[in-house]
Amino acid sequence: MHLGLATGQMMPIFLNEHVMILHKIPDREKYGTLLPWHEHKDTFEWMRTRTQFLPGEGLLVLEAQERLMEFLVKVCKLILHDISAEALVGGDSSIRPEPRLKKTVEIDGFESLTAMAAERPYRLPAEINFDQMEAILGAAESAAEDHFWSMRVDPGYFAMNIRDAKEHRKEILKDTMGETHPTLKGARQDVFLSHLVGSIITNAIEQLEIFTWLRMQAQTLRSLHKKYESMLSSDEDLPDDFLSAILRFRHYLGQASKAWCGQLQMAFPASPYARKYFVRFPPRNGATSKDQVILKPDARMSIVEGDVTWLLQTMWSKDMDQELSLVGLPTIMDELDRLIQSNAEAKQFISPTVSGLLGDMSIICQCRSQIDHFLPWAKGFEHKHLEQQKGIMAEFTKNVGPLQAVGRSLDEKKIMHPAKLCDPSEKKLAYPSSGRRTKETTEAMRRAEETLEYFWAQIDKLIQKECLELDRFAFWKMLSQPRPIREPQNGLTQSLCEPKPRR
Repeated sequence: MHLGLATGQMMPIFLNEHVMILHKIPDREKYGTLLPWHEHKDTFEWMRTRTQFLPGEGLLVLEAQERLMEFLVKVCKLILHDISAEALVGGDSSIRPEPRLKKTVEIDGFESLTAMAAERPYRLPAEINFDQMEAILGAAESAAEDHFWSMRVDPGYFAMNIRDAKEHRKEILKDTMGETHPTLKGARQDVFLSHLVGSIITNAIEQLEIFTWLRMQAQTLRSLHKKYESMLSSDEDLPDDFLSAILRFRHYLGQASKAWCGQLQMAFPASPYARKYFVRFPPRNGATSKDQVILKPDARMSIVEGDVTWLLQTMWSKDMDQELSLVGLPTIMDELDRLIQSNAEAKQFISPTVSGLLGDMSIICQCRSQIDHFLPWAKGFEHKHLEQQKGIMAEFTKNVGPLQAVGRSLDEKKIMHPAKLCDPSEKKLAYPSSGRRTKETTEAMRRAEETLEYFWAQIDKLIQKECLELDRFAFWKMLSQPRPIREPQNGLTQSLCEPKPRR
């Protein structure tokens, strides 16, 4: 219905100076009644804050409810065919409590995302499983920790990320004149390598910090929901602290989605299966990595490839801001997920790296969708957010400001020297961990570990020099905590997995 209204395909009737009452109704017999503005002092405020409905929109809701209720009654009659319809609505039939969904160990992991998406259409609007939401974000946080830690201690894993990220950089695309990017030629390749390494580290840190923030806020929401659960009523407003926590969480989800959209904008056009359809404009200066990328004028995509590309571009293209605001990011993600799951060509068109980014985006969008379906209160979230926007933005800026300093500490000029250690062509991070151990392979593995340790020591120094509030960051706290120690591999007694003190 939202999509139909937003695109103008559904035109609600207009009735001026009236509202339709659909909730907060003491007398249920008055459900759906029209109330003129002059008959109640709060009617205009109800309309302005979307607490009640405009008459045309309310009529659409009633029409949808009529069809839905007719369907549900038919289903009940088929299921309970051995009981007469008169007995079902009579006083003799007792209403039993709704059965609880079976909880298994899988709900503690990423499987919660699938369960949450599957349950949403059948869950009452006022019911949100905050435990499930916290579990999803906790699993994402743990995965981000493992990724960041593995890049610090496993040369093979770090080198693999370097190679994979290189295959998803816009610089590898030809420009509109058919020319190679200047940073991929001669001595300027150091600039490209600096951009590449800096982005890998920055993205890993941002991923960990964002999911940590979101998990902590989901934990707070779970506690507040448990505190007020028995008191919540659709006829009453949410408690102030609960509402503020929801609005803060909703804002952080929106900002997090922008971060992932930026990564998708970089990765998808340059991905191995999509790059043949894209070109970039020549850079204004030889060192930039912010070149604009467009579809080739003569690109001949299949229908499925075109659909996937349109959906992805809608997430980040400024030319499609209107479409995104009308449809909503969760709807775009739902359609993209449906297309990828149901079509082998669509699935093949998406590289593993892009698929990983979409997986993170799905978590964020699913959480946002759950919050936006927390009805009837969700109808007023936009208005309430405007009232609290100043405070929420101030808190967000306070948290993000130091994180931006981490990005500044890893700009191309500062990171250029340590980045040279990561040049794939020099194979300083070659890690022959598979196969039979020999003296040569053991020595090569030890050299790679020492190189990686030295590299991260230089990176840590750069971050410490630029950032003054490191103790507040999850990635920095993680470095001082014990981690599982990797088993020595055929004579390799030195392990870089032991926790290192902060420098």
